[in-house]
Amino acid sequence: MPNYLRLISIIVFAVYALPAQALAEPKRPDQAELDLITQRGRMLAEYDSVVATATDAIIELQAKEGKKQSPGWYFAQKKPQGWFVSFGTLNKNGEAFHITYQSAYLDKSVQAKDAAALLKHPDEDKDVLYHMAKAFETCSRARHPLSNYNYAVLPAPNNRFYVYFFPGNVTAGEYLLGGDDRYLLSSDGTKILETRQMHKGILPYSPKNFPPADKDQLRAAFHTAVTHDTPEDTDVMHVLVRRPRIPEFISAGDWIFQVHTDGKISIESTLKEFSENKPAATQNPKP
Repeated sequence: MPNYLRLISIIVFAVYALPAQALAEPKRPDQAELDLITQRGRMLAEYDSVVATATDAIIELQAKEGKKQSPGWYFAQKKPQGWFVSFGTLNKNGEAFHITYQSAYLDKSVQAKDAAALLKHPDEDKDVLYHMAKAFETCSRARHPLSNYNYAVLPAPNNRFYVYFFPGNVTAGEYLLGGDDRYLLSSDGTKILETRQMHKGILPYSPKNFPPADKDQLRAAFHTAVTHDTPEDTDVMHVLVRRPRIPEFISAGDWIFQVHTDGKISIESTLKEFSENKPAATQNPKP
């Protein structure tokens, strides 16, 4: 037998000699990657919360001043002292971010509106806020305009930006998951480097839709991911903002994940193992 045929025979024999379990075992996701998803999801939840409170407070302030015009775009920054929310628009030349209002949240133990230091701040920023505004503008031009959508701009590695678009909750007690996108922007905010569709459809979650007997039995929710093989940043945000706060089980790729009520993501089992002993879940849709 020629040497190359002998070598092929040895390789084929070695492959078939491996245990069947070893051949079928899917590659385990990297926990470090899951921890980064948790980190971004927690930031998103905080961002959305402070922006919502700041917006309500600004509207209240404008009502007292007799003003009806929009305060403009909003961008939140997390600094060592706390969160700062700035409202405004690009100036006429598009060379700076014109700040109309700012709100500061410096102490989590204080009620948000009491902690909001609302200031008229007719100033212009040509640094981080300006580039955040440019990143938002770039993404807004690239996607179809959608009503009732919220957005967030978060820092990304190498001084770049993540820009998120996700549906806003318009009905009290209802939380929307899905229909969301994430963009990676260059450091100057003018170039889209990566586009990630996190979910396709939109799933409304509301305990009001469950029979009274089931509301007291809610222990977890469940959905199947169809776009990627890991949970998304907005999955973490969804768990952190909805009430009652319950974990979310997610079937993604070959694995079952759990997003815990603190945003931590754990690998529960393989999909095959999970299907044999599926925990109680409130729903099993595919966003």
